[in-house]
Amino acid sequence: VDQNWRRSLSIQIKPDGVVLVRAPKLIPLILVKMQVEEKAAWIYKKLLYIEKHVTTKAPMKYVDGEAHSYLGHVYTLQTLVGKSDSVKLQDAAIVVTSQRISPVIVKSLLTAWYHEQGVKVLYERFEYACRIFKDKGIVPSSLRYKSMKGKWGYCSHDNHICLSPELVRTPLECIDYVVYHELCHV
Repeated sequence: VDQNWRRSLSIQIKPDGVVLVRAPKLIPLILVKMQVEEKAAWIYKKLLYIEKHVTTKAPMKYVDGEAHSYLGHVYTLQTLVGKSDSVKLQDAAIVVTSQRISPVIVKSLLTAWYHEQGVKVLYERFEYACRIFKDKGIVPSSLRYKSMKGKWGYCSHDNHICLSPELVRTPLECIDYVVYHELCHV
């Protein structure tokens, strides 16, 4: 149980089967336990689903021939030795060029590239969606970008929307879904 300064109790089931309970700091532990017991059937159902459907993804090695996604399409990683650092899409490949090629350098360059592309694409999709929501009087305070584990985005209590640049790996329909979902919180 993680007790901190939050407003509500939440129960999260992680892909590895860990049950994470977060609760406001001042709520008595007995009430937290009662809430967890009340949700026991739901927790059990989720754990069964994870056991049956969720596969753990092997960690990326950042080597030639590895599959990487961009906007929902799968590209083959290609590494080249060159004079300067760059990452670009070329046919069916994501080509990483650097003076020295190693998994650490390739990962660093790819991470920066995904972040840069994510910010560009998310900004465009967000601006487009905001035009639609603005007609209904819904205007978010701001847009921020942050890589997050376990979530694609969130909307704060003061209507600041934060999106993960990692979304750029998914199809545009998924990006739009997350953007619209967060705008609905506003």
